[in-house]
Amino acid sequence: MTLSSVISQFRRSARAIREAPGLRGLKPIWLLLRAPYKWILSLSSQGVEVTLARSVRVVMPPRFCAGNWEDYEIQEVQRVARWLDENPRGLVLDVGCSVGIYCLIALSRSSESEVIGFDPDLSSLKATQNICTFVDKKRLHVIHGFVSNRQENPKSAEEAIQSTGAALSRSSLTGELGTTEYRFLENESDRSIPVYALDKLWTNGYPDRPILVKSDVEGAEQLVLEGAKALLNRRNTTLALSIHPPALPTHGHSPATVRRLLEDAGYQIEILAIDHEEHWWCERKK
Repeated sequence: MTLSSVISQFRRSARAIREAPGLRGLKPIWLLLRAPYKWILSLSSQGVEVTLARSVRVVMPPRFCAGNWEDYEIQEVQRVARWLDENPRGLVLDVGCSVGIYCLIALSRSSESEVIGFDPDLSSLKATQNICTFVDKKRLHVIHGFVSNRQENPKSAEEAIQSTGAALSRSSLTGELGTTEYRFLENESDRSIPVYALDKLWTNGYPDRPILVKSDVEGAEQLVLEGAKALLNRRNTTLALSIHPPALPTHGHSPATVRRLLEDAGYQIEILAIDHEEHWWCERKK
């Protein structure tokens, strides 16, 4: 066995012990063991295998894998993985990608998929590149900016990708955990952060391949959809939406208005799960 496989097995065994009945409540002990646990994981230079949502295997850098990824958004992760199995050449638009876990899923699940991650926090995009260290990063592209129903500059997707790459190259950002931030469209006064509409990024038409939009934008959900009317009209567009009922009124919207927009565009909605947000899976009606 390689060192990487040994450490992956160590992590699986440690997680099993941590979650065993009667041991979950021993928080002081787990806090004491946290530092040596992370140190052991860090010994692997080839990444650590993690089973996301109890079924989707990925390899991530050791510093990202200490969390409880096994229980992360189980229903949505599994549905995204199934979509990729059915659409191996799919293009995933990960709007609000944060540290890039869905980017990693998409690139790991299929060797033909392509991913564009969007986030208004440049450090989060660096983290996304970092978490995807052990997959083919030529298929990963990132765009710095908010996604909304308007576009404040004439850039195409290719130009936005190039300018983001240049900004990351100029920066000293590490993308390490603890350095990323959540940025909200309604609170942001920094005009250096671009605002894009998906349809405006692809004014010459979207690529002729299945597209999955994974969106988690903390209340700006309807704005994203309003800026993607052409995308919604495509036959092979699917949506995985994180809906935030308490935050939607900030922009004058509600789950009902989002539902109405989608149904008017010909989509059927399945609610996969509800936790601190609602996870909607939206496909065009047959």
